[in-house]
Amino acid sequence: GGRYFALALPIAVPVLLLALRDGGARLRPDAGRWAVAGLAVCSLAMTTMGVSAVRSSHRANARLVATVDRAGQTVLVTTEGAMPRFAWPTFDRQRWLLAGPDDLDDLLARLRAAGVTQVGFVTRNLDRDRETLDAAGAGVLSVDASESARRWHVLVVQVDPA
Repeated sequence: GGRYFALALPIAVPVLLLALRDGGARLRPDAGRWAVAGLAVCSLAMTTMGVSAVRSSHRANARLVATVDRAGQTVLVTTEGAMPRFAWPTFDRQRWLLAGPDDLDDLLARLRAAGVTQVGFVTRNLDRDRETLDAAGAGVLSVDASESARRWHVLVVQVDPA
């Protein structure tokens, strides 16, 4: 996303500073002071909002990873590509498998054939994925909704109901 625009900052900042200097030279001295004060306030506000947004995101991710960790499963399946990246602190004790929504039933069949009986399952679209789990014959043993605002759902799924 937008994080790649940061690569342009070393080029854009000097150009913008020169433009501000030239524009500021045309202002009256009192207007120039107000402009500098306004820029300082805006910069401080943007920095504060950016830091608090990153901090909030990290806290939400930590709560989500803790919820997944509480499920206690070593094999975890998700239909959301971002989830394994959030869980990097637990990679040493968890194995993540990513399945597209249309490939979930095939993955569950392969896990069943490999002798796996239970998995943790993480999704943001519980209605869609629950239908697939039910159609594949997997039983949902528990559901724990993450406390994050992103509405993640962490399920413990019985892959082999036998």
